[in-house]
Amino acid sequence: MEGKSNVARISVIALLIALLLGGGCVYYLWESGEAVQGVVIDGQFNDWAGIATSFDNPNDAGGNGNIDITETAVTIDKVYLSFLTSTQEPMFMSSQGTTLRILIDSDNNPSTGYSYPGIGADHLIEVYGEKNGMVSTSLLYVFDDSKDNSDWNGFYSLTTLQANATAADGVSNNLELQVPNFDLGIDAGSGLKFVIIMSDENGNSDSTNIIDLSRNEETFKNNLDQDRENANGQYTGTQILIDGSFDDWEQNVILKSDSDDDINSNIDIWRYANLTEETGDAFYYINVEGDILGGTIFADKSARNKATNSPAFDITLEEGESMAFDVPELSNEDQIFIFIDSDFNASTGYMGESIGADKLVQINGHYGVITSSTISNYVGLGSDWNWGAGTNTPAANDDNEIEVLGETGNYYFHILSWDSDIDDIKAEIYNKISLPDNRTAKDGSRAGTPSFPGSWHLVNNDADEGHNSDVEILSVHAAGDSEYAFFKITTEAAVDLSDTTIGIIIDDVSSNEGTYETACSSHRIGSTNYGFVYQWKFSAVWLDEAGEESDYTDHIVVNSGHNGIQIACDLDELGFTIDFENDKVRAVTTDADPNAFGDSSFWQGENVPSTSLDDITDATAIGIPEFSSLVMPIASLILIVGYNNRLKRKYSNQH
Repeated sequence: MEGKSNVARISVIALLIALLLGGGCVYYLWESGEAVQGVVIDGQFNDWAGIATSFDNPNDAGGNGNIDITETAVTIDKVYLSFLTSTQEPMFMSSQGTTLRILIDSDNNPSTGYSYPGIGADHLIEVYGEKNGMVSTSLLYVFDDSKDNSDWNGFYSLTTLQANATAADGVSNNLELQVPNFDLGIDAGSGLKFVIIMSDENGNSDSTNIIDLSRNEETFKNNLDQDRENANGQYTGTQILIDGSFDDWEQNVILKSDSDDDINSNIDIWRYANLTEETGDAFYYINVEGDILGGTIFADKSARNKATNSPAFDITLEEGESMAFDVPELSNEDQIFIFIDSDFNASTGYMGESIGADKLVQINGHYGVITSSTISNYVGLGSDWNWGAGTNTPAANDDNEIEVLGETGNYYFHILSWDSDIDDIKAEIYNKISLPDNRTAKDGSRAGTPSFPGSWHLVNNDADEGHNSDVEILSVHAAGDSEYAFFKITTEAAVDLSDTTIGIIIDDVSSNEGTYETACSSHRIGSTNYGFVYQWKFSAVWLDEAGEESDYTDHIVVNSGHNGIQIACDLDELGFTIDFENDKVRAVTTDADPNAFGDSSFWQGENVPSTSLDDITDATAIGIPEFSSLVMPIASLILIVGYNNRLKRKYSNQH
């Protein structure tokens, strides 16, 4: 025993002497009686020779070679964990600054630490430099597990680190750094995972795969897909399934469109819908321009500390001691709020957007993964933000769409990004609103019941141009009364609306002649045909004016007495006073989509349809002079009350 003790003493003395002689820059480990030199942070990178590396795809950093990672290496010994990162061009040369971050899952447990797909980062390294190719700051942060795993402020600085990116002959494409194992709470036998991410001030970035000490790699996408699959809920309705697949929404529901706003694309609502099934299950749908629930990886664009005098500190904790920091939460998550007035009473519940919301669906998430989905009851008063404890409700998403089970009622959407951008839609007020007698139509239908005419005025004939016979237009006729404009489009053969859209676009020649303000078209949901009016909004998109879709089944007649359709267009949905003599129309067909005016892949963004277009007639004045003198005074009166009428009709049940 004494002999072994003496050997140990000699080993320690030898180690101390080596450290002193090397000025603290070189250390030796005593293993099997031999001295083994480790990596030294000195800008001399030849000590990395023989250490296996991991390669990263080049040219994937937005064109900035200073942050385009090409190769990384990691090694661990009894004292230090060391990293090497190489880039296409010398790093830290930008005058705007460059940040390198390493997220380290030091306990190899994704359930602890800061959340990133596939790991839970217990520690964070931030290295910053600018202009001269040299490191300005290099700090180690530790995550406070009492914080939420999405809280960027859960990291607090622990100590400065040795890092060097300057070779002996000047600037370098390489950076080496070291962190003491003690500060990570690991030893040489520990397993850990890490990811290295570099970024500039212009929003460009590059990241490695997730790598472990044996250089096994996991891709961000594979981990993200797995996390999303685990997070997505499941629920089976009669028409809608909560499953992260959205074909059922396209097939069964009219998707409404929202304007394109100059905001964070991850919260910019593009389309939305809701559906209440006969069972009473109510479903909600949102489609955004970017990545739904994308959030952010880092809430700061660059390193928190950028100068040698930035706040950082070395600490030593005695056994049993812990540290806590009282700083505001800074979540990296996006949030979706669906406010629902389930009792259809605007005077009760949370007051906002003209409804009284007594239910709130709230969905949080980041990286495109749902972290929570709850529904709660309002327990406050008026505009107090006071909601009861939420219960889980199933929700599922893909890259840019999300669906969730809620409750039926008037509602509005509100999306809040991690950096406080906001998008919302105005309240959709549907159910249990009593309409005045002067709006209820002859048979009680909210949209009225058109009486199709027995005689028609010929607008134009169209030549046979060799299209498929069911979409080959032969003629267009028109008629009208005090409530509707009627159009008859005759095709060469019977039309099949299961895969076809056929309709009319109308040009109000008194305003922006050549731009079509309104379309009146077939629309198919499931096996049911509808006749819808669309308006050209924001000079960019066709949006339907329909209220309860079931009110519009009698607005279209198919293959009755002729091949083709007859369609009735509500005058108060056109958006202008139609001139039956001078306004121009064109008939259009496609057999590629049954809802082309409402489909962003087809005509929704085209004022004059062109995508997968089959036939289109020449622009021709309607040409009914004897009708204009009768209709114009009535139509003018309709316009005065038309907007109000439309709102009232939309108060009817749209589920």
